[in-house]
Amino acid sequence: MQRSIFGEAVKGASHKNNNISCQDAFKIEHLSESCSIVAVADGHGSSACPYSKYGSAMAVNTFCYIIRRIYVLKSIIRRFIGGEFMIHVKEISQRFFLI
Repeated sequence: MQRSIFGEAVKGASHKNNNISCQDAFKIEHLSESCSIVAVADGHGSSACPYSKYGSAMAVNTFCYIIRRIYVLKSIIRRFIGGEFMIHVKEISQRFFLI
């Protein structure tokens, strides 16, 4: 199955008028043919927070990293332990990642 996922962070009119950079972030990661991660973070949107764009970028990168790790962990457990223990993957993931 072919899918199309796309996105873009766009500077809004007020940011253009006030010469403020776009502080939003998004990230798309394809984990397999059937699984993708889409993360979006809205920046603070104020000139009082000039580093907001770094925070939103950190948020999407961290989210994708954690979800990718959980996805890989589920694959490993499924491969080596079997389907009957998959009920516990969420609990194992939460303990492993301290979520």
